[in-house]
Amino acid sequence: MPTNSRLKALLQRREQVAELFLSGRTMRQIAQELGIALGTVHNDMQVIEKQWMKRTNDSYNRYVSRIISKLDLIEKQAYEAFEESQGETVVATNRGRSKSGSREFIKQEVRKVSPGDPRYLEVIAKCIDHRIRVLGLNSKTKCTGTEHLPIITIETVPPDQPLDEMDE
Repeated sequence: MPTNSRLKALLQRREQVAELFLSGRTMRQIAQELGIALGTVHNDMQVIEKQWMKRTNDSYNRYVSRIISKLDLIEKQAYEAFEESQGETVVATNRGRSKSGSREFIKQEVRKVSPGDPRYLEVIAKCIDHRIRVLGLNSKTKCTGTEHLPIITIETVPPDQPLDEMDE
């Protein structure tokens, strides 16, 4: 196990390797610039990339967890609203008749039995559908947690080269 000072030096070197790599240097250039072996740069990059993947996966998992929690809350509220919309309701109406100038009102109560508001069921179904898509349960292959990451290409330009020459 490295001592505290050796560990600190190792972490600083890996930080330099990562910065140089992200600025567009090749592993060979990094080795030359830092005065270390190419194999050391390669090993450092393997460790660094594992850390990047772990951090990305952790962030992704936290994000998915938040979305699922929000969907759970919306679904719970929709179930509660649906249950409230079920049952018997009493509607009272006053009907008036006119008999030779005098008004006679008849109070009438109508009882209606509601199976529930179907709009809440639609919300519940949408929550289930979103959860399935977020978790990747609708795909034929299992999600590894990195499919959401876009594939991007970044071109680097040396500091002395104008940006206009990049397209040539």
